[in-house]
Amino acid sequence: AKKAGVYAYAQGLGDALSGPQMLSYAQTASLVYGPHPDAAKQTPAGTFNFAKSGWKDQLEIYKKMQDKGCFGEGALGRDRNQGGDEVAA
Repeated sequence: AKKAGVYAYAQGLGDALSGPQMLSYAQTASLVYGPHPDAAKQTPAGTFNFAKSGWKDQLEIYKKMQDKGCFGEGALGRDRNQGGDEVAA
């Protein structure tokens, strides 16, 4: 997508309320909570091992996507309005 002059994702990562955490939520549903459905209960109990969970995978995927230019320029890419304008165009 970047070679074609467009971005693979028009998600409004720059918006404070619906920013970068939204992609993480989608990925961790299968990478973290799928294999460890009790992770939310184990975390406050101190029995969940983050280093051996899918969180590492999720963060590596996110970093790789950022490095490949999937989200646009800057750490947060674009806001929701910019993303919508690009999709409409």
